[in-house]
Amino acid sequence: MRTVKRALVSVSDKSGIAEFARALAALGIEILSTGGTAKLLEKEGVAVIEVSAHTGFAEMLDGRVKTLHPKIHGGILARRHRPDDLDAIRAQGVDLVDLVVVNLYPFAKAAANPETPFDELVERCMGKIDFAERVLSKFEQSFGGDLAELEDLLDRENHEEIALVAHRLKGASANVGAPRLCNRAAKIETLARAQRISDIPPCLEQLRSEWSRFVESVGALDRTK
Repeated sequence: MRTVKRALVSVSDKSGIAEFARALAALGIEILSTGGTAKLLEKEGVAVIEVSAHTGFAEMLDGRVKTLHPKIHGGILARRHRPDDLDAIRAQGVDLVDLVVVNLYPFAKAAANPETPFDELVERCMGKIDFAERVLSKFEQSFGGDLAELEDLLDRENHEEIALVAHRLKGASANVGAPRLCNRAAKIETLARAQRISDIPPCLEQLRSEWSRFVESVGALDRTK
């Protein structure tokens, strides 16, 4: 197993990140971090190196450019089994980054908040609102289909398949930053794995309601353009 010597830690959802980073530091792993994550870790007494100090290049464009630097990407992308890769980064003074700890900006959650300015949402997807729309549209289509399948499986009391579909819904929701949908799906998965089929209908109804709110919020986002 390859030894982890250096980790990049930069997250939107900072729940539990201080404890996780502290455990990394206790293993002797150097921690690179950015912005709010670095400030939190420093406040919690975790030894951390700001990415800008590591790269020698300050953050710019209101923090949108932080880790976009050869000293970060070269350290991540260098193939450890390729001596030529290792020689190339060594020649440029690039250190390996062995572990990357990130999570996605909770776009769906922000979009569901009527107080979130549309310009901020555009900014969060680097101005590529068409890309964000495609991601959310694909998520809508897949989630809607999986939800219908889940309802059919419940009628047939197929607990194994219910757990698989709920797990898929949980993962897809997490990927677009929709924590309420994720939590509802996770509850159904847990009940299905425990074969508690009779307890699932109320949770499925909650999932449907949360899904309706999500679809409405995405539609509202489209109308603000």
